[in-house]
Amino acid sequence: MELLKQETEEIVSVKLPVGSVLQWLNAYLIRGEDGYTLLDAGMPDEETFGLWQQAWRHLGISPRDITSIIITHHHVDHYGLAARLQEVTGASVRMTESCFLQASRIWSADSVYDEEVLELFARHGAPRHLLEVTAPELKHYVKSVNVHPDAEFIRAGDKLALGKSIFEAELVSGHAEGHLCLYDKQEQLIFCGDHVIPKMLPNLNFTLGFDENPLGSYFSSLKEHAELPVRKAYPGHMIPFRKYNARAADIAAQYRQRIDDILARMDKPMTAFELCCLVFFVPVNAEQLRFKLFEMLACLNYLQSLNLIKPAEAGADGRLYYRRAPAHANRNP
Repeated sequence: MELLKQETEEIVSVKLPVGSVLQWLNAYLIRGEDGYTLLDAGMPDEETFGLWQQAWRHLGISPRDITSIIITHHHVDHYGLAARLQEVTGASVRMTESCFLQASRIWSADSVYDEEVLELFARHGAPRHLLEVTAPELKHYVKSVNVHPDAEFIRAGDKLALGKSIFEAELVSGHAEGHLCLYDKQEQLIFCGDHVIPKMLPNLNFTLGFDENPLGSYFSSLKEHAELPVRKAYPGHMIPFRKYNARAADIAAQYRQRIDDILARMDKPMTAFELCCLVFFVPVNAEQLRFKLFEMLACLNYLQSLNLIKPAEAGADGRLYYRRAPAHANRNP
């Protein structure tokens, strides 16, 4: 895997491993008059830090040439190394307030977030053997970030100088609440993080206690971005691409198909896990369970918001079941 690619005169993409089906994160270095902006930090491990050092050497710069760090959203592959990079560069670290609050919720000294997720999964039908496999991985996850950066918050509409261009901050939700996209209206370029990526469907691994209807939020923001003039997009995964508007519309269409598939399968009261097995596949490991069950719950929360389904009473096993409800609401926002 090639570490660096010169995308433009000012933009260099940096491929950092993430250890999942996504394979790598696209971080970016954007050269300006007063130094570089680093966009997204990577995983909180020694391999990633070593690759950043290698990237700086290759470009002939020092850590102190990094004057600004921007984080698109709170997921560990984007946020995880932010504090360490701030320490070695002395750069400011900027993100949305929602990004910082979610990161602080998951990764704190007294975090029990892993236990909350396991309780949620059990209530929604995940079998014991999968919960037992998932428990140590979740425990490791909530311990993976042990320090947070001194963060400054970016608000919607803020103007940020990156290289020779001015980018406007756009706050979107769905893949992550308060996800930051950076849009250059004049050049029609966008750093879109994981909001829209080519070829793969962005997941809906939402944070407990935040957006209760992430799919509804996603539909709204995708509708706006399907009409946003974009000549080229720089995503957090896969490769930079064109036809951004069509891809945003395609992601929305795929999730609408998910909704139709779920409704078609609900011929009796079912748990979220049972629906997950029918509509997607049977999860066999912790990663599959976490991503697909969260996605199913996001879909079910959306359907509930339209009064198309209702939670049934918990069964004798303590699990929550869902059933179709008579409703005539429009589910195409």
